[in-house]
Amino acid sequence: MTTSNVSDEILADKLRRENNDQFNILVRMHLSFVLDLNTDESDTIEKGKIKKWTVTPFGKKSKFRGVMDGAPLTHEGICQVYQLIEFLRKESNISVEGIFRRTGSLNRQQELRNLLNQGSPLNLESGQYSVHDCASVLKGFLADLPEPLLTEAAYPAYCQIANLCGTCKQFNKESRLLESLQLLLLLLPQENRVLLKDVLDLLNLTASYENQNKMSADSLATLYTPHLLCPRKLTPEVLHTSSQTLTGILSYMIKNSAEVFSVPMKLGLDIKAYFNDREKGKSLQVEILTIQLVITVQLILSLVLSIMNGQQKKMRQIQLNGS
Repeated sequence: MTTSNVSDEILADKLRRENNDQFNILVRMHLSFVLDLNTDESDTIEKGKIKKWTVTPFGKKSKFRGVMDGAPLTHEGICQVYQLIEFLRKESNISVEGIFRRTGSLNRQQELRNLLNQGSPLNLESGQYSVHDCASVLKGFLADLPEPLLTEAAYPAYCQIANLCGTCKQFNKESRLLESLQLLLLLLPQENRVLLKDVLDLLNLTASYENQNKMSADSLATLYTPHLLCPRKLTPEVLHTSSQTLTGILSYMIKNSAEVFSVPMKLGLDIKAYFNDREKGKSLQVEILTIQLVITVQLILSLVLSIMNGQQKKMRQIQLNGS
């Protein structure tokens, strides 16, 4: 495989699928270059540290629940919720004033949740449900997930980089912030990463219509930070403080929703080196096998010639004895 013409994103996805352990090792190694992660198992999330530096999918042990009832995230659930995202992305909807801030009808929202739980296709163009109904149901879905979309395991890392958001005018700090976020997002479970990209793209589009809908990236980040970044078991006081601390991170992610899902250049180089080394290893193995095959053939030929020479000598001896 020639890596020179293949994008870093494609190579990263290939490595994740073929050797997930090696992928995680590389990403975490690069993350350790920009963040000082505490891996002491005695520490707790409430103290801004982490019990064990691992990023895991949502809990597996749970009774069956509907998509809208706090069930673990699945591909099917994402497909259901994407109906809301697709509807809200339309210009006539995304430009509605107060989108994601106003609540809409609680009764209609419950009807929407029931339909999503049943796996039913939604006819949102009928006008039965307002933009605010759909926006509130989407926000509620994210709030009710068993853990935040950006995972509790990564929460201490986000707390650590929060102070970079206020000083991003310095290029080196903005570069470090972007690289940290890119690496953290690469460690997300696939379902989380897919849905997060859809949500950030939607919020970025929403902010681009700020003149009409009065919703800036900062105001959207204020609304969504508790749902996307903060652990579910924080006390109200700690949740309020954490949300204020982390809002800058989410605002930055909304404004740079395309860039945060790119593969950092240095990591991309290491991934290419991994595949190049693997290809060299395969070439070396082929070369060794070829040499072994040549040697084997030569030995066989030598043996055959030796046998033939022996037979010729015997024939000559018989002929001499006969004469």
